[in-house]
Amino acid sequence: MRILQIKQAECALADGRLDEACELALAPAVRSHRRGQQLIGRLVAALLLRGERHLGAGHAEAALADCRQAEALGGNLPEAAALRGRVAEEMSQQRRRQRHREDALTAAREHIANGHLSIGEELLAGADDDGADPAQAPGLRREAAARRAAAEECLNRAAAAATRDDWTTAVDELLAAETHRALSGVGAELKVRVVCGAGEQVGRDASAGRLDLADSLLARLRVLAGRSAAADPPTRLMDECRRAWQAVRAGRMRSGTQGPVSSIA
Repeated sequence: MRILQIKQAECALADGRLDEACELALAPAVRSHRRGQQLIGRLVAALLLRGERHLGAGHAEAALADCRQAEALGGNLPEAAALRGRVAEEMSQQRRRQRHREDALTAAREHIANGHLSIGEELLAGADDDGADPAQAPGLRREAAARRAAAEECLNRAAAAATRDDWTTAVDELLAAETHRALSGVGAELKVRVVCGAGEQVGRDASAGRLDLADSLLARLRVLAGRSAAADPPTRLMDECRRAWQAVRAGRMRSGTQGPVSSIA
């Protein structure tokens, strides 16, 4: 029976079925036989060689399994200890790379959600610089591409609206574009043009007494201009118009017709 087990283990080793050979060689009857001990020596060498190959391919878990099997058969061998040390270092590096990818994906997701598409895409490229493509990366790339395409469509519609002096539509389209990504380059230049044009339109509507139109456009303009001072003159003009209109409604015609908005009646 013992010789049969040894022969079965030898055949498994010869065919490259190391796991099967290892299971057979662990039997006490095999380990106590001289021929079985010789088999174990060859099997340990084969396991360590396979472990080296697994490690070279980046399969640290498989290499560790081979190392454990070799130690179970041959004890605390220097070769097995050396392999285990290299496996531990590779697994540590893999954990560091995984943390790097996760951090990069989190940052990319936040930047894309905030409209910083180029920064998000750069972070995604950095997340797979070791050859591994994180599972979430394709979806984030598609989201960034969709946001960029939507923003470009908004910019095109805004430019067309500005060409025909439709400043309300132009402002609305730029606001929509900013929800997808921050404006830069051509978009930033168009924003300056639209802010100026919309500000002038607010002035014309206010001077013509169309305060409802002026107020509606000014509200949009303030959002688009943000902290820019470009919306200050239209805002001051609207404040003057409101005071004048309130004076007219209260019967103070003289005070309501003073200043730059005397055309309001």
